Amino acid sequence: MPEDQSASVFDLSHVCLAPKRLLDVTLSIRPGVTAVLGASGSGKTSLLNILAAFEKPSAGVVKSGARIFWAPQDGGLWPGMTVHEHLSAMTREKDAIARTLDAFELAAQATQVPATLSRGQQSRLTVARALLADCSALIMDEPLAHIDTNRRPPFWEAIRKSITARGQSLIFATHEPELVLGEAEHVICMSSGEVFTSGTVAELYWQAASPEHAAFLGPVNWVTREVQTAWFPQTNAAIPQCLRPEQLCVDAATSSPSPSPITVYAARFRGSHEELILHHAGLDETKTFWHRPSNPVLRPGIPVTLGER
Repeated sequence: MPEDQSASVFDLSHVCLAPKRLLDVTLSIRPGVTAVLGASGSGKTSLLNILAAFEKPSAGVVKSGARIFWAPQDGGLWPGMTVHEHLSAMTREKDAIARTLDAFELAAQATQVPATLSRGQQSRLTVARALLADCSALIMDEPLAHIDTNRRPPFWEAIRKSITARGQSLIFATHEPELVLGEAEHVICMSSGEVFTSGTVAELYWQAASPEHAAFLGPVNWVTREVQTAWFPQTNAAIPQCLRPEQLCVDAATSSPSPSPITVYAARFRGSHEELILHHAGLDETKTFWHRPSNPVLRPGIPVTLGER
């Protein structure tokens, strides 16, 4: 049965982990999918170790009524057991084992032990085993980290289907904003052992409290009143302060009767985003904006106008 959505999976109060690995962490983790996001050394693994009871806090209290299964960063695989034995240790349902082997492309390796697998295969086995565990909450430290990004989607689809069908919660650590946006409902942003912010992914993406908050989930154009006045002079309506790349409209103004004071200084293609460095002649300053790549590409020297899509 799905968990009670009104209850917390974990409640942490003033949790510390010496020496300075976690600093006064107080938060509640709700049912559903929660990402723990941050750079290397930010405290992600330390927080997950506390949740999994692998480490005890040096101060504070952790409360949880969840049945937990932990998939640590190193996989925690059993050296003497085959791939099939890893899964059969979790369940006796032969059909579930077969489906999971197929879903994670491990059927051909069913009789192999972990030492004979590639790092990517070990990573997939770690996740596959966890999904068959009898638990209400899965804790995964950078799941599928050793899988090429373009190969991950079907494996994440298998994770989604499994936890939805079984009514489980998932808490996973990552340093990739795109993964958080695609897979999580809630996010805990870590920095230097502290929780910098936490909440729903949608709130942090669209309504971040500051540029520093917004940057956890990728490029952002932070539009203060002064920025709007100077760089969006043709827009009368208020521009959202947290303006994501897909919300920014950049139009070439080559045929405008009144020349724009804003011109392209440089444009750098970054895949799903384009880093656009603009020069404002009236202010004699440059400013970086992020938007969706344009076609044709905006060349240096072209006058442009900015607006909201």
